[in-house]
Amino acid sequence: QGKTAALIGASVAMGGLVGGAEPGSDEALRRFGQAIGLAFQIQDDMLGIWGDPAVTGKAAGNDILRRKKSLPLLHALNDAGAGAELGMLLARPDLGAADLPAALALLDAAGSRAYATDLMERYYATGLAALEAALGDRAEQSLLWTTAQWLMRRET
Repeated sequence: QGKTAALIGASVAMGGLVGGAEPGSDEALRRFGQAIGLAFQIQDDMLGIWGDPAVTGKAAGNDILRRKKSLPLLHALNDAGAGAELGMLLARPDLGAADLPAALALLDAAGSRAYATDLMERYYATGLAALEAALGDRAEQSLLWTTAQWLMRRET
């Protein structure tokens, strides 16, 4: 479930307890934070591969060159069609920027971007549903809702 998700989940639940949230809503707040944290981490993985360098401040595909075990990369490595070829490419000791087009093509062939996007959106929806369970009609007016909306639109 990830460090980011656990940290955000616990922080939101504790904030609810300290801030006087309805009794029993701390579990729903924890689920909100955990789901939004997972969505955030997946989005971060995607930005590390496909993010705009002018916006992120990082070279495009940098996470591939670092062989970071991100969700899209793991998804592609487990793909029956692209996985073996991507594995051989990543195993090369001289992996460099010239290899990025091939690596990105293999990620595309595996459907890894679509897979990660879909999973991120499902976690986001799960998080908002948990927030609605915790706050009821007030959820959409809450700062937590606004923060979640901002996080899902971020580009850095």
